[in-house]
Amino acid sequence: MEDLFLLIVKESTGTKHNALKQTAQIAYDKLYRQHGIHRDPAHELRSVCFTALQMALDTKRPKFITMGLNGLHRIIKDERFYIGLEPEDDSVWLPSQLLRATSGILPTNSSEDTVINVLRLFLAMACSPACTLNGRLLIETLSRCGECWELGSRATKAASLAAASQCLRTFCAFLIEEAEEVKKTAPPGLMTQAQASAVYNEVIPVMQWLCSRLVEPTVNSSPNKNAGNNCSLFLTECILTLTSALPRNVHANPHFTSFLWQKFCPTLAAALGSPGRINLDKKFTYKDALNMIENEARGFFTGAGLDGPQARCVYLTGIQLLRIAGAYGSLRPMLEALFHRMLLLPAPQNRTEPLKCVREILKSPERLIDLSVILYGDKNTGQGCSDEMALFRLMIDAMEECAYSVNSGSGAEAALQASVECMVALLDSLQILCSGELTESMISDQIVSVVNSRHETLKDADYTGALTYQSMARLPAPYRDAIVEFRQSVFETSSGSDSEGDHPEHDAASNGSGDTEGPEEEEQSTSSDETSRAENRWPYTHLEAPIIPVRADIDNDRQHARDFAKSLRKDLVPKLLRLRSCIEVDEAMQEFASVICQENTMNFSDFDYHLTAINADGIYLAIYSSLLLSLQLTKAGYYDVPQKEILIPMSEQQFVTSVQNTGVLVYLSSPWLCELYQSVLVSNALEEMSKEEFEGTNARSALVDMLCDAGGLGTTQMLSEWQRLQMANTKHTDEQDNKRREAAKKLCRRLLTCCWDSMVIVLSSGLGDLPCSSSNKLMALSKRTLRVKAKTNKTNGEALYAMCLDGLHSAATLSNSLNLQHLAGKILSLLASNVCQTNGPRVSASQAMSMDVVLNGGLNLGSSSSDCWQSVFAVCRHVSQLEHEIFSLQNTTVGTSPNTGRRDMETGEKLNNITQNDKLNLASLPIDDDETCVDVYSFLQAPLQSPNTNITSILKVYSGTNETVLLSQSDTSKVLCALSHQAENLFSNAADRLSLPSLCQFLKNLCKASREQLYKNNVARKGSRIWWPSKGWKKIDTLPMSLLLHRIGDVTLKVFKSSRPLLHILKVWAITGPHLMDASCHRDRAISKRSIEYIHDIITALLVEQSELPHFHFNEALLKPFENLLSMDTCDIDVQDQIVSCLYEIVEAHRTEIRSGWRPLFGTLRNARSRMLNMSNIIDIFRVFLDSDNTLVFANAGLDCILCLLSYLEISGGSGGCANTNTNGGGEEENNFRPTEFLHETLRFLERCSSILGFMYNMPKCPNFHSTYKIKGITYTHIIDANIPNSMENFTYFGNDYLQTKNEQHMISYRSLHIDKDTIVKIDEMDKPSGVLKVWFLLLDGLTNSLIVCPYSHQAPILQTIFKLFKNLLCSPGIDFGFYCINHLLIPMIQDWLRYINKTGAPWSLIEKNFKHCCCMTTDLVVEFIEKSVNDTRQRQGVMKTRFTQIVHPTATTSNTNSNGASNITKHHNSLFSKLKFVTERIDDDNENMNHNNQYDSSSSSEESGANITDSPTKISQSATLAMKQLLLVLIECAAQAHESVARVGVSCLKHVILSTGMLFNESQWMIACSAIHRACTVTIAPLRQLSFAFHEKSNSFYGDCANVKVAARRDSTLDELTRVYSLAQQVFLSDNQREPATKISNHLDKHLTDERSYSFLLYPLNNGFNSNLDNFVIRIPFKNLVVGLLANQMLLQLVAKLLLSRLKCVPQAVSTCIFDNYATTASSHDYDLDFRSKEILLRCVKQYLTSSLEFDSRPGLKFLMQKVSNIEYAANLYKQMTSSWMIYFIALVDSYLSDIVIYNLGPEDLNYVLESCSRLNTTTVKKKENFVRYLFCLQDAWNLVCELYLNNSAMHDLENGKLHGVEGMSGGGGGDKRGEGQYITLNAKLMHIAINSNSDNSSQHSGTATTESASPSKCMQQQLEEENLAMTTLISEFQPKSRNNPFDTNRPQKCESEAVSPEIEQQRASSILKDSNYKKAALAQLVVASMELLRSLPGEAEDNLKLLMTPTIREAFRLVQLQGNELKVNQF
Repeated sequence: MEDLFLLIVKESTGTKHNALKQTAQIAYDKLYRQHGIHRDPAHELRSVCFTALQMALDTKRPKFITMGLNGLHRIIKDERFYIGLEPEDDSVWLPSQLLRATSGILPTNSSEDTVINVLRLFLAMACSPACTLNGRLLIETLSRCGECWELGSRATKAASLAAASQCLRTFCAFLIEEAEEVKKTAPPGLMTQAQASAVYNEVIPVMQWLCSRLVEPTVNSSPNKNAGNNCSLFLTECILTLTSALPRNVHANPHFTSFLWQKFCPTLAAALGSPGRINLDKKFTYKDALNMIENEARGFFTGAGLDGPQARCVYLTGIQLLRIAGAYGSLRPMLEALFHRMLLLPAPQNRTEPLKCVREILKSPERLIDLSVILYGDKNTGQGCSDEMALFRLMIDAMEECAYSVNSGSGAEAALQASVECMVALLDSLQILCSGELTESMISDQIVSVVNSRHETLKDADYTGALTYQSMARLPAPYRDAIVEFRQSVFETSSGSDSEGDHPEHDAASNGSGDTEGPEEEEQSTSSDETSRAENRWPYTHLEAPIIPVRADIDNDRQHARDFAKSLRKDLVPKLLRLRSCIEVDEAMQEFASVICQENTMNFSDFDYHLTAINADGIYLAIYSSLLLSLQLTKAGYYDVPQKEILIPMSEQQFVTSVQNTGVLVYLSSPWLCELYQSVLVSNALEEMSKEEFEGTNARSALVDMLCDAGGLGTTQMLSEWQRLQMANTKHTDEQDNKRREAAKKLCRRLLTCCWDSMVIVLSSGLGDLPCSSSNKLMALSKRTLRVKAKTNKTNGEALYAMCLDGLHSAATLSNSLNLQHLAGKILSLLASNVCQTNGPRVSASQAMSMDVVLNGGLNLGSSSSDCWQSVFAVCRHVSQLEHEIFSLQNTTVGTSPNTGRRDMETGEKLNNITQNDKLNLASLPIDDDETCVDVYSFLQAPLQSPNTNITSILKVYSGTNETVLLSQSDTSKVLCALSHQAENLFSNAADRLSLPSLCQFLKNLCKASREQLYKNNVARKGSRIWWPSKGWKKIDTLPMSLLLHRIGDVTLKVFKSSRPLLHILKVWAITGPHLMDASCHRDRAISKRSIEYIHDIITALLVEQSELPHFHFNEALLKPFENLLSMDTCDIDVQDQIVSCLYEIVEAHRTEIRSGWRPLFGTLRNARSRMLNMSNIIDIFRVFLDSDNTLVFANAGLDCILCLLSYLEISGGSGGCANTNTNGGGEEENNFRPTEFLHETLRFLERCSSILGFMYNMPKCPNFHSTYKIKGITYTHIIDANIPNSMENFTYFGNDYLQTKNEQHMISYRSLHIDKDTIVKIDEMDKPSGVLKVWFLLLDGLTNSLIVCPYSHQAPILQTIFKLFKNLLCSPGIDFGFYCINHLLIPMIQDWLRYINKTGAPWSLIEKNFKHCCCMTTDLVVEFIEKSVNDTRQRQGVMKTRFTQIVHPTATTSNTNSNGASNITKHHNSLFSKLKFVTERIDDDNENMNHNNQYDSSSSSEESGANITDSPTKISQSATLAMKQLLLVLIECAAQAHESVARVGVSCLKHVILSTGMLFNESQWMIACSAIHRACTVTIAPLRQLSFAFHEKSNSFYGDCANVKVAARRDSTLDELTRVYSLAQQVFLSDNQREPATKISNHLDKHLTDERSYSFLLYPLNNGFNSNLDNFVIRIPFKNLVVGLLANQMLLQLVAKLLLSRLKCVPQAVSTCIFDNYATTASSHDYDLDFRSKEILLRCVKQYLTSSLEFDSRPGLKFLMQKVSNIEYAANLYKQMTSSWMIYFIALVDSYLSDIVIYNLGPEDLNYVLESCSRLNTTTVKKKENFVRYLFCLQDAWNLVCELYLNNSAMHDLENGKLHGVEGMSGGGGGDKRGEGQYITLNAKLMHIAINSNSDNSSQHSGTATTESASPSKCMQQQLEEENLAMTTLISEFQPKSRNNPFDTNRPQKCESEAVSPEIEQQRASSILKDSNYKKAALAQLVVASMELLRSLPGEAEDNLKLLMTPTIREAFRLVQLQGNELKVNQF
């Protein structure tokens, strides 16, 4: 320093510089003296030096200026000038002295260098430690710098700004130091923060000066506009520097804060001037705005606004203000006003700069904390910290508006880019706060404690306020008024008012409405998707949900539920709490459930149908649900404070559905579950659990863990085990650090929840993916496309795209670390939709990063938010697809599949043309493919420990640039390998780690995505997102691994093999099962095949892992998909075969483990019957099942096994049921295996089932049969229909009432045949609770039903099995069940079969043999059962059990008799009817055996007991009677058939039943039997009688008298059939002496049978003048029906004779034998004990025979007609029938008459008295003997009738023809009656329908005892009859013949009786009548002679008594006969 002064002295030459020289010398001297204690004060020393140096500067000579500046520098550096303290007076302080010294140097008068050097001095001074500044000096300094700034050049400006800034900083540092000093020196406790900060009062004047200077030029309207602007930049920079330098605690100074909000902030806002948006409006000028606002609004918006740099300073100042004042609640409005002016007021396109400054806030974690925490609330307004987010929201709103405005196309791209940068910066800062290093400076302890105390948990920190900035409410009043006024005035005419002014609110609305993460239409489709509705109920959806009957007494259920809840609480929970592992707990629960069900089945008594329906699956689920509910209630403190109102986590209904709708079969009624729910609410099921176990403080309780896993109650959605492992891995850190991290996380979460939706909108907009609010999506799409094109031409478009993706990555990561997974759906959706738009062969870095982020965080995000899964799966798919493409490219040519819509990230252009695409692909592939290969595969082989680091390290290389860079080929390969590894991990971790609810969500979404992939792939997607490249199915076909189906299969397998509880497995299968089933029907065979393999693997896995306990049905759900698959139409043959072989494998490997799975397994086999290639497998499956000894399994699945086996019976054989269609082909050979061997196997299996059922029936505690509740009401018991279709028994009399009254004499009431349904025993009454009989019944039901529809070749073996099983019923379940099955299965089956054949018109030839066999076997069976039942009742009734003494009915004689009786049927025509003989012999053999058995069965009954029984009211049980009644009715229907052999077998069996069991009958049974015989006779003769009624007696007309009779011909029969009919016609219509030998017959017939025509008689009513269509009233009588009916009728006559003549008391047996030698009624036959009523019925039968034959024989015309139709040589006649019936009638009445005489002990006088005193009309004069009298007259009448007829006929005969013909007639009729009466064969005809004719009036015909019982039929029958009779009048013929070729019906007018007949016909008729009268006379003579013989054979007294009845007519006839007989010498007898 001294040297410098010496230099100045030396240089100062000349007078000009004398003063300089002197002062320099003084200064030098002064300095020289300064040492020791003789020092001057520093300021004096400085003063001397400054004076000298100032003079040097003032010389303006460069040399001196340089020296002066140099000197000033040295002063600043030299320590001597700073010794000691500065004085009070600041004018002598260094800054002041320096200012004075340099005052002369200004830019105007000095060189630039000089000015800059001077400014440097100020800078140096400010930097020197000794510098002391105060406010005044600072202002002066700033003023000086400002002057330099205004006037100087660029360099000067920079220097002046640097100097000013440094001064400001130094000043602030000085104040800070002073404040610290004050705090330190003050006594502790006295000095507060506020007092210490009083130091900062000094800053206020400085700021005030700066503010006033800033506003000054605007207010003064300084002419120098430029200068003003220039200066404002300097001032704003100074303000910025000052605020930056101030410490945070300055806000403790109240003066300072009030200055801030009163002056400083308003100044800044005003300085910003009018926002740019005003200038948009052309009509509104700037001056208008000035004038309008200047006075009122304190100049907020009056300035022109600052330009860029200045505004930027103001914005940055705002940031510093936030740092200083952010923690003060009261200062927030001021800050908000400032930021509002910065961000919200300008139009979106003008916000770029302010947003860039906001980015500075968001980029710094510290600023972010300032922004989000208010430490000191506003005491005046009472507002707490609820508004700490308002400022943040304001910033976010500004960005959101930018995003929307870009979308509306207003050119705000730069603002959008800034917004995106802000968002990304925000997310980066949040990531640092979440997971980076946290220091005290970043987040102070004070903030940590405040935040942690405000928000206890992370979740509490969520922001719940308004989601837009509530602009007007919070701003300071003056500013608010200014805005209102500004907006009103500015926007009144503005076009932008709508879009801008209301924008934030509008956005809020659109944003609040939810911004769906996927294309919207997809969301809706899922909600309405049929799958989501069905999936819960699967697998029982379209098959069999349990139809548990709704019972009135639900009390049982409720009681059971209460007991269950108690045992759960007392027994199960304590046991579970002791267990330590989840596996043990789960097993214990399953065992408990199984035991509960076991007890339930054991506890109820037999026939208790009020048992509670439960199954173990349901109980198991109920255990879980109730314990889970208990746990939730315990956590909520529900049980601790009962009176406290606590929200119950689930309602009763939710609880019920949580158990019932799991997709598993659950038999728990709703009342049961409701009761359980209430029980849990009342008493805590977990009361045994200690607090430690509940909170998990010591060891965790396995039970609690399991419940948390099942309900997703843990802290995360991962399994408890996994969480514990994670906790073990984490390192323990310092507690304060933990608190700090916790506070940071809470703040992050608060900020994120506040801005999440807006962030999504901004980032979406940056990706060009913002879902627009306009309804027209197409418009928006096209706009977006255009914009992308335009934008991506610039590189910043790419950068923006990459940046948005980065933002999304951060957001995804954050949502994981802050537990905000539920918000991440939109983020992942955006990532996925952007990633999946590209495809190979190279991937961009940002997209690789996106995929990495999604796959890394996907599991955590999805576990908490299921809407993330779709995106995760989309990315997984995309990865595997890319991988496939890239690795397959090495083998294919490159450009094969150009993708037109692809966007390449390097060029950013859409590549629409193919050649360019090819080029690009070529360019992007390295030339050397081999090298890549090696690289890739070596990478694959390396063990990939942590793929994440690999990816990030690869991507680091690419992260430097701002553009979207494509990875190199090899890097792409590596990255994809790592990614696909991650995808694998994601799925396997999901299976291992996810808790149950999130696992279910995961799988539901996976199935949904897979379903879309499989089925909706070709549908073009609407909306703006493409989830994955929509390449057609063909492409995906080649990418098998990208199928999500594989993932589903693998995950399910992994879950099934894991140690998860059964509950998880149940629920998982309910979700994935249906999808795999669905995929199994896919049209692509590869997919369906793979799906079935998966199902098979999964089933196998579970059968290996999990053993199913009794009463569980999970295996059933497991195998259900197979059954459902085969029941679908979409299932093809290959799939069926694959499934059947899968089942075979399962049965082979796990036969014992299948358990409940057998049911669906059989269901599957049942559905798979259409094409069976693997029969042997199926047989093996059944064998395995039936050989297993587990009765529980059989009880569960036996019914299904049986149903399945039954379904196989109906499969038609390979040859279609015809034996002769075998062709010589290999295929046929294979098929031939089936109908034979397979059928026999099936039947054997059914027999085995039956024997198992027998065993189980006798078990003491038989398990309940599954599904019997379904058949519980075999309520409909099948009984037969008594009406015979098409029978003609309801006659039409054509108006002849006399015929009707005559007919009614033979009729009876069929009341005894009526079946009363109400009295039938129901199966429930005889069944056991297990339902075994119902199953047995179904087995037999299926067998009998299958018989009708199965192929013909199967019928015989099935029949054999049916009868084998039915016979066995006698032994095992017993006779009651046997009768039940016979009554409701076997007998109705015969009727159904018969009607089925008639309905379908099937040929009898194939079925006849089996049908006859069936009828005979059934008859036999019924006989056997009836006999057995009688023996049973005897055994039960026998009081004394004595030794067996005698067989009640001698066996040998019985069988002989029967065989005689039966073989006589076939005696005459052995050659023709060998078949029938075989059948009948078969019956007899069986019958013999039966009687032998009988011998032993009845061994315990004695004579006495036998006698008792005879007196007992009924010997035969009700069910046996029903069986007999039904059988008889069916046999009557058979007898009425037009097919000969059926009719014959019907009659034969009818005889067999009655004759074999008749000796056991009591009265009522005889009534039934006789009524049946009567009905059979009536029905069979009905056709003939109906035809007779069309003719008058003695009428020769063959055209009909009462009706028009026509003959119609039809070609509907074969020649053989016709031949047979004609031979039968001869048999029935000719007496034996008229018939020719067989050979002649055939020749005779052949002549006539050249045409194959069958005839029918059509009876038309006479036209009464009505114009009605006569065809409607026609009665059609086929000739065949008539003939076969007569045949059956004649056979039945034998039976009647047998019964009536079996016990003749007075007439010698020999009489009847000699007359009817073929009715073998020998003395040794059974005595049939017929009572009076039964005999009466039989007599009416005989009377009907007699009447009908006489009716027919009295109509010559009809007989001639019949002769012509029958092709016979004589007139048709029924003389044979007449003679037989009269003789039977006569003998029976004679015997009755004579025996009554003996009984009543009457003498001749008595008889004479009776004859005289009584008449036919009045039989009552003899009391109590009316019947005797009536029979007496009947006998006399019958005798008289024949004699009268004989006399008339003889007289006529003799008169007409002389005696010669009579002789011929007599001799011809010689031994007529010695020949057989009946030869029986019947042929088929169409059936018609008619009711039983039971006219109630008929009952009056029965007199005496008969009237009491048969008074009237039931109402139901009357109604039926009325309907039927109605129907009869309009009976329509079944076919109208097309042509009626009636040979006799040649064009005659209908009404003319005397119609001309051709002479030839006339002659034939005359001849026929003449011949016939001969025969008739002979027949009558025969009868008269027979009566004479009878009279002669009687003992004397009896003969006399009979002679009393002879009338003159009889005597005359006797005389005439004897005369003729003597004349002719012909011994007839």
